[in-house]
Amino acid sequence: MRQLSATRRAYPQNDLLSALVAGNDPDGCLLELDLLTTMGLLLNAGHETTVNLITNGMLVLLRNPEVFDRLRHNLYLAIPMVEEIQRYDPPVQFVKRTTLTDVPIAGVTIPQGASVILLLASGSP
Repeated sequence: MRQLSATRRAYPQNDLLSALVAGNDPDGCLLELDLLTTMGLLLNAGHETTVNLITNGMLVLLRNPEVFDRLRHNLYLAIPMVEEIQRYDPPVQFVKRTTLTDVPIAGVTIPQGASVILLLASGSP
């Protein structure tokens, strides 16, 4: 990411990354750490999740031809289908969070400030 931002700084293009690097914003340029964090977020949230959701969705439909057939004949099901695929086989399987308060779960207390990893797919029946 550092090399990419340096390249865009030296040779700007007509793209979002060049605009972020140039900092043509009323607030000015992003700090390097903020720029690298934003670049990583855009890669993960804007690309990885989209690719994985589409791939997971196609796999679900191909493995369940009767559902695929229903969708082909009832296009109004497209939005609920995408929402269900996000629940059934999410593109992101885990997220890392920090607890804001003590969290009691099943007789154990996770202390405030602890790092926890949430496995989203484990919450699906």
